[in-house]
Amino acid sequence: PVYTNQINIFGNSRTFDYVIRRELEVVEGDAIYSTQINEMRNKLLSLDLFKSVNITQESIENNLVNINITVEEKQTGTFNAGVSAGSLDGYAILGGLKENNFYGTGRSLEFLINTSEDRRTLTFITSDRLASLDNGKINYNINYKEQDLSKSSSYKLNTFNTGVGISYKVNKNLYNNLGLEYLIKDYEITNESTVSSAIASSSGENVSFLITNNLRYSTLNSGFISREGQSLNFNNTLETPTSSSNGFLRNTLTYKIFNNIDNKNILSLQARVG
Repeated sequence: PVYTNQINIFGNSRTFDYVIRRELEVVEGDAIYSTQINEMRNKLLSLDLFKSVNITQESIENNLVNINITVEEKQTGTFNAGVSAGSLDGYAILGGLKENNFYGTGRSLEFLINTSEDRRTLTFITSDRLASLDNGKINYNINYKEQDLSKSSSYKLNTFNTGVGISYKVNKNLYNNLGLEYLIKDYEITNESTVSSAIASSSGENVSFLITNNLRYSTLNSGFISREGQSLNFNNTLETPTSSSNGFLRNTLTYKIFNNIDNKNILSLQARVG
């Protein structure tokens, strides 16, 4: 085999060197094989930070080479806004900001707003590469939701949760996520005569922990607003109560399909079982 003398990185005017080096699994002094070159290129492209990646070997001596990596960075920040209508969630206004390479660190930041007549959701998510897990990320999230269910179920519900999770790519379209969340639910009863007994017994603030396992198959386009493709999502959630009699084990299967009719209209069908 030949051995690595130096690893030189070019073209990363914004992205820090360590974001690239941590994907290589090769350092100066290691043996390098031709099969590893293509693997390194594919891993760097999978970061979704570069338009192109070119890796070449430069011979120094009989068994020493320099590894020259040239990348072309791409735009990693997006802003989206729009209006959606569906049988599951009704009419809603959507908006969000997303940055996949925050200050060149490879960390992603995402802020989402989803508001309708009786629901409002604010979400903040940040994730970073998990070096010990191939194609893995560690995620942190904060989520706040207001729901006015006075007309249909005689109560209002405010929910705050924050958590940490590990996600990884099983293959091109299949993803798995494991998470642990801290959850606070605050129930306000608006009509005691018509509200269900289960909701009535939970009136006030309830604190619990959630253990989640999510398996998702998706061919949807990237971005906040889905325009084309389909997704099948299986979610398994265990809520462990700490300050109320609530708690549950829930399994939910959700299917969504989107068809971009033109630049202004999107046809979608959604179904949920659980």
